[in-house]
Amino acid sequence: MTEAVSLEDLDPNIAETLKSLHIEDGQGGLSEADIQAGIQKRDALNRWQTESLTTLEVIRARILSEDQPTPPPETADVIANVARFDGEDDFLLPELRTISRDILSRISPLPDATRRETATLVLSTHIKPLFLPTQHPMVNQETGRRLPVHEGSRKVYPEFNDDQVWKAEGRGCWNTLRWTVNQLQRDDLESLWPMLIPPLMTLLDDHQTQFRIKGIQVLRELLERVDAKLLERTGIASLFSTRLIELTTEVGSRERFDRLCECLSTGVVGGVWIFAGEKLDAMEASIETLLPLVDALKVGCCRYLKVRFIFELKMRLMDVHQFKALVPQLTEVLAPKPFRPHSIRLIKLSADCLVRIIFVCEPRMHAWKDVILDALLRSWVWTKEDAKPEEPGKDILVLTEHYRWLTSSAGLAEVQANLRRLCKALADACPSLYADDFPTLLKSDSNVLSDLIPVNDQ
Repeated sequence: MTEAVSLEDLDPNIAETLKSLHIEDGQGGLSEADIQAGIQKRDALNRWQTESLTTLEVIRARILSEDQPTPPPETADVIANVARFDGEDDFLLPELRTISRDILSRISPLPDATRRETATLVLSTHIKPLFLPTQHPMVNQETGRRLPVHEGSRKVYPEFNDDQVWKAEGRGCWNTLRWTVNQLQRDDLESLWPMLIPPLMTLLDDHQTQFRIKGIQVLRELLERVDAKLLERTGIASLFSTRLIELTTEVGSRERFDRLCECLSTGVVGGVWIFAGEKLDAMEASIETLLPLVDALKVGCCRYLKVRFIFELKMRLMDVHQFKALVPQLTEVLAPKPFRPHSIRLIKLSADCLVRIIFVCEPRMHAWKDVILDALLRSWVWTKEDAKPEEPGKDILVLTEHYRWLTSSAGLAEVQANLRRLCKALADACPSLYADDFPTLLKSDSNVLSDLIPVNDQ
């Protein structure tokens, strides 16, 4: 067993430097309450961000000056403290993310000889202690196996969500966990399983959607590397979903198709989309989950293109559930609307998902051409006329009583690129656009639309 080494056992300079990166409780981002109260913590957060930038520069200079490979204990401490900045969290500046990734790129990939030892130190010394006080009720903390139902009943969830140390003292620990998993090979996972699964399941089953999304990101990295037999042997397979279906069913089989359809209909269309409402993080996560489902189902997505009505007989009364399916929902969130929460990321994800749907359901797209084009044009006009930073390169902060978002000129450029791809995909699927609609649109406002509308190269 590798012995954990504390910061005090290391070089005093690097130890003190790493300590200064600790995120105090309350500094780890702006909560909704802070927004409504006028962002009272912004000054404290700004100070911490500035100090962290300086600290990361010191660490980068130290890493660059090293002539010899850094020993695993010190490498583990650097990873644990620096990788927390390698994410898309609200408490991070782009500069923090850039420097963090530069530092991590200089110590990755972890050498084969020390990879498992370094990962063990990161997980046992820095990750596991944060999650021990609130243990997941369905996972054995020592083995990483699923507990029997009578031992791991979900009725204990209220206690599971109390006193979550990993949120108060470990801001960004989910980024460290994801980065560490990304460094592992398949043969590393079985020995590290007990240290990986408890925090991962805690993230996936947290009561706050933003942390579930972090768990999904870690899960994706894990599923790229894990052996399906390990999932089945430990009983964890039943606690995961789309990628697991691909791991455990045959390509082209009826079983795979039925299970994928069930995920889409009950998990997204008939699940999250019914209750998400104006919850941005839930909607973003659902569309991110939808992307691989569309790729897997291909033309099978056609059955979910339009609004469906599901009739259920309950207690002799007929309940009618209206499921707003793929195209209506994705086009609704593609273009920002007054008094509705929105985000740059939501537009990008919606555009990407529509491109994939157009590709796999091309024979049916003529019926949806006008609906998609209308939403596409509204979103494009918004990026050209309504979402401009006060100065080039500066962030745009929209903060009203109803919604908020933060983006940049670079973020808007990415959205516009996604919208161009969507317009091209739609036109290729519906060639009549080139002859009928596009000339009329260009004639009405070529200044705004000329950068969007593609040239017919067929």
